[in-house]
Parts: sequence; structure tokens; C-alpha cells
Amino acid sequence: MKKYVILSLFFLLFATAVQALMPAGLVIFQVRDENGTPIKGVHIVVHNKKDVKFEAKLVTDEKGKAKVLLKLGHFDAKFTKDGFAPFEKTVKPLLGDRKTIQIKMESVKEAVKKLQESEKLTPEQKAIMEYNNLVPLLKKGDDAAALPKLQEIMKLDPNLAPVLFQLGRIELKNNQLDDAEKMLLKAISLKPDLNPVYGMLAEVYKRKGDKENYEKYLKEAELRGAVSAGVYYNQAVEAINNGKDDTAIPLLEKAIKVNPEFVDSYYQLGMCFMRSGAYAKSIENLQKYLSIKPDGKHAAEAKQFITALKSMQ
Repeated sequence: MKKYVILSLFFLLFATAVQALMPAGLVIFQVRDENGTPIKGVHIVVHNKKDVKFEAKLVTDEKGKAKVLLKLGHFDAKFTKDGFAPFEKTVKPLLGDRKTIQIKMESVKEAVKKLQESEKLTPEQKAIMEYNNLVPLLKKGDDAAALPKLQEIMKLDPNLAPVLFQLGRIELKNNQLDDAEKMLLKAISLKPDLNPVYGMLAEVYKRKGDKENYEKYLKEAELRGAVSAGVYYNQAVEAINNGKDDTAIPLLEKAIKVNPEFVDSYYQLGMCFMRSGAYAKSIENLQKYLSIKPDGKHAAEAKQFITALKSMQ
């Protein structure tokens, strides 16, 4: 009897271990919109409810499909795509499963339409919906088309921080410094964790010649990791123009750390190292510039300098 219990316990533990290690089955997500049309480019993140280390990231193909092998357990799947309301689904695969799970994502336009029809949409809710619908246009960088839409949203809700941020950004881009300052200050008063605003305010005050506020907001932006590569690069170029390569080098390195594809930083860094006599570092950065942008505006000079520096080495 004792031997039987031990064997039973052994097989139970063995079966449990096997189940924990082997995939339970293949799960296929089929994502469609409210009209039944497959949606390409939906981002899906799958988490195991018990194993916090497990994460699977998927993107739907042209047919709106994405597949993943999962172990036994309970999983949360989150679906996101610009222009659509986020969606969540709990998944529990069975051993040997090969199931297709149908997912319907509702477009923001359809969600707004339904709420309007039900007469439950407040101006603030409508503002949020309209802004979410505008995000793809903002990501494309079409500020000219986005600006009037943002202004319309402001009429619905003058206290929507992301809209104030976008308006402030566009005003700064157009060098309308007073308007940019007003919008950006209001944005962080409503939402202090809107980190990119601090770097933009630093740029506003720099252009205004307000050194005290420039340094204040730049320091805050750096603490929040919200200084853009362009800000560091512009500071470096200013230092170079004043003959301060030693000041420029760490600024250019910061610009590269923030954005490794900020190509002109490599060129200027190569020039600084060349002037200081650090030829190996100069060649390394000029070559990096060419690897990212072989047809860039400094490409011809970079090639000439590399050839000359190698001969000097």
C-alpha cells in the first residue's frame, strides 16, 4: 500500500512537471472590426496571470491573425491599435488545443457614434474620443491638418492635458512662444507626469532669453529623462561654435544615448575627436555616421576625413 502511494505521488508530480514545461496548445487570434473586416497591425500582449515573467508580444498579419504557443494556465491578452478602442480577453488553453479565438475591436469612430446615439456622451467624453481618433494623424506629423481639429477639441474640453501639450508643441514649432508657454504650463498643471512638456518649456525659455526658467525646466526634464536628442545636439553645436569641444562631446554623447539614430551627432562627435587628436574615436564616429546615412549631407566629407585619418594613423 505504501509503495502504491509513493508511485502515485511520483506519477502525479511527474505529470504536473510535464504539464508545466510543455505547451498546452496553439492559440490563434482572429481580429476583426465591427464590420467583420480583418485588422492588420493589431499589437497583442499576452501575460500569464501567475507567472509574471512570461510575456508574448504579437502583431496581426494581413488576415488579422496572430498565433502563439501557450502552456497550461490562465492568460490575459490585451489588444491595441491606433484608431480602435483597447480590448482585453482571458485565455485558458487546454492540453493539445488548436483553437481560433475571434476578437472584435471597435473603432473609435464607431464608439463615438454609439455614444452619441445613446445621448450619453458628455463634452469631456467626446473630447477624449475625438483626441484618440486624432492620434494617428499626429503620429504622421501632419500638424497643419491636426491643428484645427485640436482647437475644436479644446472647445469641448479646455482642460484635456494631451491636447494642450500638442497645441503647445505646435506653437513652439511655429515660434509662437507666448502661446506655447501658456499651453504647456497649463498642461503640466493638470498632468504633472506629462514629461515631454518640461523639455519643451526649457526650449521656450531658452528662445525667450529667460536663463533662470530655462535651467529650471531643463534640469527637471533631465531628471525625468525627457530631454530630446535635438536639445542636447543644439547645445553641443552652440558649444562647438564657441570653441568648446570639451563641453560639446558629453552633450553629443547624451544625444546619441537618447536617440542612437540621431545621425548628425556622430558626425559632430567625429569632428570633435579629430580636432583633439583622438583619431581612432573620430574614425569610429564618422563610420557610424556613414553606416546610418551613407548619402547624408556630410557623407563626402566624412569619407575624406576617414581616409586622411587612417593615413595619419
